[in-house]
Amino acid sequence: SNCPPLSWFSFFHSRLAIHWAEALKSDEDHSGAYPVRILDKLGYEIHVRAVCDLGYKSLGPLNFGKDNHLADVFSDDSKRVEPMNIPQREKRLMNELRHYLGSDPEEPQFHFVALDSPHYNYYWPSDFDALHPNCAGNIPTNLRPNKDVVDGVVRRYQNAVHWIDYAIEEFVDFLKLKGRYDNALIVLTGDHGEEFQEDGSWFHCSSLNRFQTEVPIMIKWPQWAGQLPAHDNVSHYDVMPSILELIGLEPKFYESLSGQSLLRYREKPREAVISTVHRGETGIGLCVVRGERKVKFSFAGPWSMKVPDRLYVSEYTDVMDQPVDFRPEIGDRSHVEYIREQFPGASGRFF
Repeated sequence: SNCPPLSWFSFFHSRLAIHWAEALKSDEDHSGAYPVRILDKLGYEIHVRAVCDLGYKSLGPLNFGKDNHLADVFSDDSKRVEPMNIPQREKRLMNELRHYLGSDPEEPQFHFVALDSPHYNYYWPSDFDALHPNCAGNIPTNLRPNKDVVDGVVRRYQNAVHWIDYAIEEFVDFLKLKGRYDNALIVLTGDHGEEFQEDGSWFHCSSLNRFQTEVPIMIKWPQWAGQLPAHDNVSHYDVMPSILELIGLEPKFYESLSGQSLLRYREKPREAVISTVHRGETGIGLCVVRGERKVKFSFAGPWSMKVPDRLYVSEYTDVMDQPVDFRPEIGDRSHVEYIREQFPGASGRFF
């Protein structure tokens, strides 16, 4: 009864490929779904609607508990029986969400929505007014394409993003019409970026370069929260600690999570940790970012899902992935000493 009048609408452009496998776990639920379990115990309704299959990498159970039991509504592609393409399913999903909110539910709510059209192979409805009629009709497999081929694929991607932007704009207009916009917290982000040959690769899952990892995290805070700070360097890990602080929980409920609340930790420069099991040709599987500096690591076992026993320093770069000569700064120190100095936040929290 003391929950703030908050609805959290989290939209993921493309498929969900992150999870909060946090250190805090309970005896009753070893899934790592700690933040969502807190919302459940506080009385929030939890609705999950995804065009993609959240059984992939056990993303559903990791976020929403064993058999997704924390979700009051759970619908993803694994439940689909009728033949519908991705944009058709997105239309139906958004209509279902609007229909539910149109019934004027009174409970505080947490809505997770995963849309998939901007994911490879890029889609939009046949009746949608696309930005670029002259885009690529299919995705090439050529590893050394010419500029015209690349531009055609980029235009196709832009058409898909344009469609999702329209769908979200339509939903935001609906929230305003229903008088729910001002008190809603809306988080819009993507799970990964797409590379279009900027570094010589296609799409994603082949590198931790900025083209494949830098995505926007746009947050519309509720009106009652007032003016909150903006940050240049934010991680998906930071979303749940931020929402738990926003609704008034004590720090003990989120300080041990992997991320940092955007309300509580305002020091600059912030630090972010990026990792992958798809290390591609670079072999780099972990990257720590702080200010204008990155350090990149490789480790053994290219497809292992286990935490590695040892990390190997691959290179130091700036935020644009250009190599930085660290030798004048490091002197006689070890890499461990140097990294703990340059990246104190991540070193203390993760290592």
